[in-house]
Amino acid sequence: MEVEHIQLFAQSVFRVNRSNEMSAIELLAVETQLLSLRDNPSNKTTTNLYVLNNPSFVELKNFCQAAVNLYVDQVMRTKNSDIRITQSWINLTKEGGGHHEHAHGNS
Repeated sequence: MEVEHIQLFAQSVFRVNRSNEMSAIELLAVETQLLSLRDNPSNKTTTNLYVLNNPSFVELKNFCQAAVNLYVDQVMRTKNSDIRITQSWINLTKEGGGHHEHAHGNS
């Protein structure tokens, strides 16, 4: 796992690269999730808001949780935190599309 922490202006950028490509099982699961989408102002989102709970994504979910744990340890510098991924979805943005401004209250 390659980790990079960039202190950029007041916001910190924390990027973690996954060392392997998505598996055929994961790609098929993504395709399946994309069969049920809802419209956003300039893109689409899966109706399933818990995609990482799909057994096909167990390795991806573990990777994402490990990245969250690294962020808590290296950026937040706290050991007494139980930050967990509670929701997960897939956004589909076609060429020329965008992502609308919004906030996530539990983030």
